[in-house]
Amino acid sequence: MKILFHLNTYNDVDHITPIIWRFLERGDLVTTIFLSNFDYDNDYRIQFLSRFENFSIYNRDVLFGESKLKLLHLRRKLFFNSRFSRFYESKIGGLFVYVIHKYLWPNRIVKECAFTIYEMGGPGRLNHADAQFYGVPVICLPHGQNIFLNYDVTKSIHNYRKQKGKWPDFSNRSKFDLYVLQTERHRRWSIEWGQDPVKTVAWGSARFYPEWARINLSLCDSFSSINQSKDKLRIVFFLPHWEYNVNVEHTLSLIFSLAKLSNVYLVIKGHTRGSGSLDDKWETKLNKYSNVEANVAAHSPTLIAWSDLVINFGSSIAIEAIIQNKPLIHTLYLHTNQTVFDDGLVSYVANNKKEVLSYISMLQDGDLHTPPDTEKLKFFQSEIFAGNSPHDVLELYYKKLCEISN
Repeated sequence: MKILFHLNTYNDVDHITPIIWRFLERGDLVTTIFLSNFDYDNDYRIQFLSRFENFSIYNRDVLFGESKLKLLHLRRKLFFNSRFSRFYESKIGGLFVYVIHKYLWPNRIVKECAFTIYEMGGPGRLNHADAQFYGVPVICLPHGQNIFLNYDVTKSIHNYRKQKGKWPDFSNRSKFDLYVLQTERHRRWSIEWGQDPVKTVAWGSARFYPEWARINLSLCDSFSSINQSKDKLRIVFFLPHWEYNVNVEHTLSLIFSLAKLSNVYLVIKGHTRGSGSLDDKWETKLNKYSNVEANVAAHSPTLIAWSDLVINFGSSIAIEAIIQNKPLIHTLYLHTNQTVFDDGLVSYVANNKKEVLSYISMLQDGDLHTPPDTEKLKFFQSEIFAGNSPHDVLELYYKKLCEISN
């Protein structure tokens, strides 16, 4: 069976690699197209997938001295151009496109696939229309994990709701044959925003499925601090998207307070998608502290493995901390969003800076513990297993996708 995956950036690779891996393990042929300038050749997960002989990257293929990907983009511009949409929708135009697709310039990379995959987003991307023409199922998989309980997670969504009196319209995503999410909560959210309830499903989290999380960690190079950190409490602070209703002033205030603690070694990791890193001014100021490393490039799983404590408030990477059994401080007061960590059952909730510092003192005294297994299991059932008992999430994805191809 041949499968075509379309990916863009770091997060797409992060959440979809485990699904690709399962297909490769079963001997299926997988081709990936990168639709951005993402440096896939130097990504540790792509390097892992490239060990399989049945894995290929279309961007590398050349025809007549030109990248085949350029020809695909040219094909899309010629036959799916909005300027000529009326012509193509006419009988003559439709016949013209049919002859091109069928006989003169067929899109073989799509035509020969059992199904084609995209990361979350809208329809109409490269090869989507071709896949529909050939009757190849078009499926969307998660490129990130939604941890939020409120819908207005950004200022732009809040303003849209205020001006329009309604939430954004996602009904065009029903143009996919299937739209897969990790949780029932996110599925209900998407349906309320207009997605087809029949085509929108929740299959669990491939990225945070514990078996894959362990493999993923083993693929990362271990993190070593620049300066001596063995005698200090090692804290990793994960920054969120700044636009996600974050109180930037309070966030920076907390970071500098942590930097001034003589018993702490602080590592700050920017968000891997979109905004979420310290600008040059703040990075320079923080890196003057001998016990601080700001905007580190190391991968999040290995930072968590290195740490004694994780601080997070707007990113799903906190789930990785729970999987690795690391104490987690959820700094609730640094944003106005609501998340799955707010109840404090799997994290220590901090309502102000004083409480954060108090938790760090508790850690030093050995009084800060990880959540009990019963609470972790409940949390994993909701966020990793889509409300079901623990099971092989990757196998579920594999079987469901194979059923669609049949």
